[in-house]
Amino acid sequence: MFESGNNIEELKYKFLEDPKKDFSMALTSPDFFERQNIYFIETQNGQYIKDYCVNEKFHSFSDYYRELETAIKNKTTFKIEGFEYFNKNIFNFCNSLYTKFNKPVNCHAYFGYEGQGSFDLHTDPCEVIIANVYGQKELLVDDYTYHLPQNHCIYIPADTQHKAKNVTDCLSLSFGTLDFDCNDFNAVGIDL
Repeated sequence: MFESGNNIEELKYKFLEDPKKDFSMALTSPDFFERQNIYFIETQNGQYIKDYCVNEKFHSFSDYYRELETAIKNKTTFKIEGFEYFNKNIFNFCNSLYTKFNKPVNCHAYFGYEGQGSFDLHTDPCEVIIANVYGQKELLVDDYTYHLPQNHCIYIPADTQHKAKNVTDCLSLSFGTLDFDCNDFNAVGIDL
């Protein structure tokens, strides 16, 4: 059911030259801010409290940038959506997953500190591959705990309960499938 221990190098993709630096560059990018792709995930004692798009709190990039130092001191977990647009290799990996899943794939990047997690035990409606590119992470998937060292990934089927905890400061990439179905829209339509 789960593919654990697949070395990212074996997939012939080197996502980031210097993962922590590259994430820092994206986190301080006005483009990601303007696209509303940056999120803060607040935790307390390693437990999820809430998450929000930084644009809900900060109306300008300069206000957001000034608050970043405080967020780092508070060991806030950071999430950047649309990370496939930051790096050609990540973009290409998303495209290669499209051929495997026959669905489009996007990438969210998460940076968190030792002992922190991101979300409580949850499910995703899509298939997910979590690639750990910096540090070490533990993943509780259903009732089994996986240790995910740097440069390894794991596949999590849709609707499978899981929760992550960072063993060390950690940067991971979450690749998720997207379903596009016009029948999912709650729209009336109009004659054109």
